Amino acid sequence: MAGNQVLEWADIDAEIKTAGLKDDHLAPPDLLVSGDFRHNWRTAWSWLNKSIPIAYLSELPKIRFPYTLETYNDPQNLWVFAASQLFP
Repeated sequence: MAGNQVLEWADIDAEIKTAGLKDDHLAPPDLLVSGDFRHNWRTAWSWLNKSIPIAYLSELPKIRFPYTLETYNDPQNLWVFAASQLFP
């Protein structure tokens, strides 16, 4: 699950090298392939409901804006349209 607090391999490796720990026997070796991985190291919890992690909560949108020919490929037009609907 990507979300909450996730570290990419490049970030982890950079932190280890910055701290001067790359030669430590506990430091992970360099990746042998051109790849990446993510490590989810902390799950976020809501202060309103401490029994379910935020990643497992589903919240329906209050407003939906369908794409149109004018807004699909133009983020500026999308923001102008959204502002006109929210702040008439």
